[in-house]
Amino acid sequence: GWMLRNEVYGRQSREAQSHLKELITAFNLTATALIAVMDPNGSCPFSSRAFNLLQRAELLTRTTPTTVIDEKVRTELRAATLNNFGCYHKARNKLLPSLQSLEAALRLELTLESVDHPAATHLNMCAVLDLLGRHGPALEHAYCAVGVLERKLRGTHAQAMLVASEQVVMSDEEDEEENQENQEKEAQQTQPPQGREE
Repeated sequence: GWMLRNEVYGRQSREAQSHLKELITAFNLTATALIAVMDPNGSCPFSSRAFNLLQRAELLTRTTPTTVIDEKVRTELRAATLNNFGCYHKARNKLLPSLQSLEAALRLELTLESVDHPAATHLNMCAVLDLLGRHGPALEHAYCAVGVLERKLRGTHAQAMLVASEQVVMSDEEDEEENQENQEKEAQQTQPPQGREE
């Protein structure tokens, strides 16, 4: 599908780029589902399938002529892929490669203004560091995750308050217009009828 869109519309076309993003996202989502049911020893077929999907997603998010052109989108997808690679290695009990992937994902996330799941990488790093017996750094990442979530929650709360205040202002304006219309109607009804001139 993606190669065909590249040939028909051109690599930089909206259609080809949109399909590429969907493809990378699908690779990541499928790999995540496979990781959740994978055996730690890697002997089950899910392990190799998850690895192959993540490898494809990783290749497609590199800076090459055949990848995503929008740098922000590419960085977001690459960070998600590296985070999932970290989860894959953790599920295989390969903690150092897991930590390396998660650190790379976090470095990319820190270059972005916003991330879809901002606390996920910190929480994954917390789990891996804890398994490595590095409890101090694990706790720091746990605090970072909490801080990120609190900031996001405050931002969401502030947005909700702004929307609510705008609705109150609009409601007040509508009430004022309705009151003014009612007063005009009352004024018209209380005026004495005009007598006819002869």
